[in-house]
Amino acid sequence: MFEKLQADYQRFLEIERQMLDPGVTSDLSRVTSMAKERGTLAKLAIPYGRYLDLSRQINEAEALYEAETDPEMR
Repeated sequence: MFEKLQADYQRFLEIERQMLDPGVTSDLSRVTSMAKERGTLAKLAIPYGRYLDLSRQINEAEALYEAETDPEMR
């Protein structure tokens, strides 16, 4: 399941990058098609991106906690 989410998330990010490209934005039919695909993917890709970001933040906080030697700071 996570493989599918990751693939969809990567595709979502790719579409986001392509939609910033002036070469792509000059083709209205391509932009329309990409916008529809982006909208479909966004329903899961945006929450999954938040999940990845929160997971990273938790891992960083746990690493800081483990590295801290001062009992009051822990």
